[in-house]
Amino acid sequence: MIRTANIKIKMIGRIENLTNYSLVDNFVTGNLGSIPFYGAKFNLSFAILLFFYLIFRRNTSWKHIPLLAFLAIPFLHSDQILFETFTPSSDNPQTPHIMLLIFSASVLTLMACVKKTRTLPRIFGSIVALALVAAFLIIHAATINIKLKEQVAMIMDAHFSVFNATFQSRSSETFLYYCEEEKIHCLTSLPTEKDKETIKQVLGGLSDRAFKVIDSGDEYIQMYSLDIQKSAFIFMYGKVDDTVRLIIDFDNLHQAHRSCLIVMYVWYFIISSLWLYGGLFLYCKHISMFQRRTKHTLSPQRPEKIESGTMKPQSSQGAKEK
Repeated sequence: MIRTANIKIKMIGRIENLTNYSLVDNFVTGNLGSIPFYGAKFNLSFAILLFFYLIFRRNTSWKHIPLLAFLAIPFLHSDQILFETFTPSSDNPQTPHIMLLIFSASVLTLMACVKKTRTLPRIFGSIVALALVAAFLIIHAATINIKLKEQVAMIMDAHFSVFNATFQSRSSETFLYYCEEEKIHCLTSLPTEKDKETIKQVLGGLSDRAFKVIDSGDEYIQMYSLDIQKSAFIFMYGKVDDTVRLIIDFDNLHQAHRSCLIVMYVWYFIISSLWLYGGLFLYCKHISMFQRRTKHTLSPQRPEKIESGTMKPQSSQGAKEK
């Protein structure tokens, strides 16, 4: 009984300290290396600036490319400012940059299709832009919309199995021990008003739905939020007779989200690098080949040399003498 009381005090203490919980600083933390994360963000920022450059200029000047790359460095750090200013209702701080990418790709593609505004740089740029947009949508759908939701479902199934097992055995000690091992926040009694206020501060408006179920006396509710920017969590509540189980899981959800982000940023860094810098290389090679061909065509032809052993043409005077 002493062990159960100590574990319960720890869990309640965690609930009271939820307001100090760090919600994924800089959007991605932990094992994600700086190269794929900042590399993908730099490629995205550089591509956006390059596409807008091609929108306002018919042709490229190679001396401007290093300047665009330099401007991409402060631009990649502007995602949080743009997010808070233009898309505060979104749950992804990359939304402004992705919207700019889609907008610039659409305008550039339209200009490349119209004969009056079509140029070779815009054709190359539109192909690269469409490839980057398609790559982002496919990778995001595969990692976040599919893989992350599958992992969340697996986590919730594990919690639900403990719910059922401890409901049948009425063992609060086993339930709290599971919570301590999984580093999740748990209660074995109905939350007090102080607990509710603390949970509302962390979960935001989504907690209202949960507390309506609890206050109405219903037996079970489960929900989750993937809003990693504001509050990502798994909330599960169950009640059978006088036995109460309440779980709020942050760590496992953030860990699953982080692992999916690692996969997403690594793949997008690789694919965007191939398309962006590969496209610039092919365009540079095409221009150099075109310039050499033009130079060769416009160069004056040299007089043909008369090879030794060949007969020289006779003059008109010699022909008359004959």
